[in-house]
Parts: sequence; C-alpha cells; structure tokens
Amino acid sequence: MAKCICVYSRNKNNDNTLARLTKVCNSIAPDNIDANAPIVNVNGNVAYGIMNPVSTIDIGERHVLMGSVFSSGDDWKKPNTDFPDGSYAVLRYDEVFFEAVTDCVGSRTIWYFLDEDYFIASTSQRAIVLFLGTFEFNESVVPWVLSSGTLGPNLSWDKRIKQVPVNSSVILNTKSWSLEVKSEEMVPFSSGKGTEMELKQKLQQSLLSNFKSLNLDYNNWSLPLSGGFDSRAILCLLHKTSDISGLKTITWGLEASLKDKDNDAFIARQLADEFNVENKYLLTNFSNEPIERLLHRYFLNGEGRIDHVSGYMDGFNVWKLLFEEGVQGTIRGDESFGHRKVSNKIAVKFQIGIILCEDYSNLREYVPMFAPQEIPDNLKQKNNESLEKWRDRLYQEYRIPTIMSSLADLKLSYVEQISPFLSKKIIEEVRKFPSKFRTAKALFRKVMFDMGPDIPYATTDAVAQATDILKHEHMVSFLKDQLDSKEMMDLFPEELVKTVKTKMKSQNEENIENPNKYSIKRILKKITPYYVKDFLRNHVDSATVLDYNQLAFRLYTILHMKRILDNDAIR
Repeated sequence: MAKCICVYSRNKNNDNTLARLTKVCNSIAPDNIDANAPIVNVNGNVAYGIMNPVSTIDIGERHVLMGSVFSSGDDWKKPNTDFPDGSYAVLRYDEVFFEAVTDCVGSRTIWYFLDEDYFIASTSQRAIVLFLGTFEFNESVVPWVLSSGTLGPNLSWDKRIKQVPVNSSVILNTKSWSLEVKSEEMVPFSSGKGTEMELKQKLQQSLLSNFKSLNLDYNNWSLPLSGGFDSRAILCLLHKTSDISGLKTITWGLEASLKDKDNDAFIARQLADEFNVENKYLLTNFSNEPIERLLHRYFLNGEGRIDHVSGYMDGFNVWKLLFEEGVQGTIRGDESFGHRKVSNKIAVKFQIGIILCEDYSNLREYVPMFAPQEIPDNLKQKNNESLEKWRDRLYQEYRIPTIMSSLADLKLSYVEQISPFLSKKIIEEVRKFPSKFRTAKALFRKVMFDMGPDIPYATTDAVAQATDILKHEHMVSFLKDQLDSKEMMDLFPEELVKTVKTKMKSQNEENIENPNKYSIKRILKKITPYYVKDFLRNHVDSATVLDYNQLAFRLYTILHMKRILDNDAIR
C-alpha cells in the first residue's frame, strides 16, 4: 500500500529536504483515493518519505521494510549482513553504510541514483525524478517497450537511474562516497539428487514450513482467488497451516463472467464455498471515465513499466474499493515452479517475454532507427545450459523482476503484497529438480493435487482480453488521435506511425463486455488441446507479426511517460 523514497545526503538534510519529500509523496499518490498522510522523516544525513503508509510496513530506527520477511530474528536489519528470506524491498543503514536490498528474484524493484550530493534509493522512478527536479530520457527503453511491452532488463525511463539486480544489494560507503553491488549465490539448477517421491516430499515440507511462518492477520490481508492453480494452492496451504475461518477472498472480472461455468469467476466461488471462506466478486467492466483519464491513471500508478492494461480499465476501482474497505495487503500466487515445454530458443524468448524488435517481421526494418537492443550477457543461454534450465533461469532473473514486479507496482499504491511462493528456500528446492519436474510445474502440481479439492480448473479468464480492450472503439479512436500528434512524429519514424494507424482494427463494445458471446477464435482457443497449443507456441517462426493495436498502445506508452516525467521534473 506504499511506495518509498530514501535519500542519503552528503551534507546533512534540512527543512527543505522535508518539504521536498512531502511533495514527492503527495505527487505520486493515486488520484482516485484519499491516501493516508505520508510518513516523512529527516535525521541528519538520512531522510525518507513513504507514500500511503500502513501498519504492515516495518519502519525501524535504521531500516525500512516494504513487503515481508520470512526469516526470524533481527540481524537482517543491519547493513552488510546476509539477505533475509522473503518477498521485499529493504533499506538499511548505519554510521558508515547505506544499503538497498532486493529479494532473491527481485519481486519488488528498487531504483537508485548517485551523484556528488545524493544517494537515492526508491521503489518509484517518478519519486527520484520529482526529488531531483530533472529528467534525462533513456532512449534505450524505446525498442524494449515496442517489442516486449516492458522497459527491458535493468532499464529505467531515466538514463541516470539504475535498478538493484535480483538477489543483490547496492551499498554506499558514506565515507568514501563509493558504491558496491553485492550478490548472493543461488543453488544451481538441477544440482540435487533423489527419487520423484523424495523430491516431492521435500517440496511439500518447504511449502508447509514457509506457510506456517507467515502468521498473517486476516483482518488486514485478503487472497485474490481465481479458478486457476496458484491461488488455489495458496488457499489449500493456508488451510493446512492456519485457521482460515476469517480469511476473505476476492475475485474480479467482467459481470458476464459469473455465468460461465468454465470461468475463473464461477470456479473461484466454488472453491470459496468448499473451504467455507468469504468470496467477494468485484467488477472490472469498462469505466465510464474518459479514456485519456483512465490511461493517465494507469501510467501514473504503474510508471509505464508494463502494457497489461486490460485488467485496469475499470479505472482501478477494484483497488480503490479494497483500500477504502481497509484491506492492507493481498496474498499473491506469484511463483517459479517451472514453465511450459519449449523446443527452441525463440520459443523460450516469447514464453518468458524477453522479445526483441528483430523477432517481429513488422518491426525488423526499423531496428537501425532505434537505440541498440540486445539481451544482456548474463541472460543469454550459457554453454551446456539446456533450453529448460535457460527458460526457468530467465523466468527468475528476467520475468519476475521485469514483468511480475511491474504488475505489482500497479497495485502497490493501494495495497501491500506478499508472495509466499517466492521464498528463497522454496525456489532453491525447485532449482534442484531435474528439468522434467519443473516443466509445466509438474512436481508442484502433483503436490497440490494431493491437497486440493475435486473441483475443475478454469479454462477462461474473468477479465477482458488485452487484445479486445485495445480494439475497443473509443480506445482505437483515442490512440489514432495520439498517433497524429507532432510529438509522436518527432519521437518515432513517420512511416512506422502511419503504418500502425492504417492497420489498427476496432470492434464493438458488446463483444468486449460479454466474453460468453463466443467468436470462432474463442471457440477454437477453448477446444484446442494443450499439446497442440504447446506445439504452436514452440514453432514461432520469422513471420511473427506484432498486433498493430498493441503496437499503437506501446508507442503511446513511450510518448505519455515522457510527458509525465518531463512534467515531474519541472514540478
């Protein structure tokens, strides 16, 4: 429910720092809620501001914890000590060192900046730009946003702002005014031995042990429940390890989804009834607010890090309601138990989302016009690294810190988040599996099938599909107007902009708001066997075309975030 900025000044901070941090916190608060008053503290060289704080945030004399630590004891609060197990962003300091620490998969991003006067660590890029009063646009993000819908690996909108790597910390020596990046070792993939039964028992023990340590107050925390696998697994594990009589579950989606027996919404309600817990269904129908306002709020809350706009076209009403009802955090099913079958490198890239402009036939010709785009060496397939190991390593080192953390950012202005499956102990247990037990989450599924009820799994989503939202008549009209702007033509090749505008498609609102009114495409998707879908995913060829409506939205993302950050710099 909060975002944080912490400033270490080479000279002692003063009342001006207090005023600046207060203004920063107020500026990044959502526009559709009355956020809690920010906590701002200035003490000598250290100052911090926390936007929309709640009681679940751990604020100590020399540390701030955003998220949750699963370890016991207090040693993790001191700089230059081991990283705790958990799902978090930690800021800790003493007389000599100031340290920003991420968890083992970077589930909560920390951005940092250093110059001759300040070291700044923050969970918000905008907060850093607002504090500095300057912005330097990073052209390296342009090809990544266009090809992947993300900022790309370790990139930010401002070329001066860096990202703390996964399972790492950035440490400032305040005496020498120098930075060091420190990383901890992770268990290598497929390093363990044992029978399937032995590995299954070890995973089950790790899961149960971690959930027993959570000790959550269900008055403050809610479980988002779908008809899929991961949130069901959390519900089963909470049931095994605690009294869940007071647990509240929430499901969101379109109103029509409640009538579809194969849908997330319908099956989530069955699961809640089975475990005798409350389930509230929150509507995500298209808001009647102007498109421009909806998208502006989306970019302000998520800072343009991800293009998954379809779940937020209700105007963030779901998250506003949760905040106003006193929900302080959600228990998320983000995990790293393995991914779908792959048979070639391009399938790995598309499955994980680390896609380059050269991978799309309709972007390839524009590659020379953008900043250079390349997968960093540490994310490339290693010698003797199988496709399966590379796939799962990329999931932990790229997808979670780049895509999943971006999705979390969209909600963190309203509610806190805890991701129990991202415990380092659980992840390292999974890394020991032979690849066949990670593919399609095979061993995890077997563990949970033993625990779960005999209720079918959902085959359709409750929310509108992204491609449908971007074909909404009002959305298409708005994006075409933006494509005509002089700013757009100044930023991008004119031929690209004109081609995108010409090839965009629209559909009427009824097909978007009523997912049960099946098109041929939806029927085929529903009846196609999984092995056929896997085959098609694994044979992505060089003729892959990026949807033009999606490309239009990504062009607008870059344009509008540049507008926002330029404006932040002069505020």
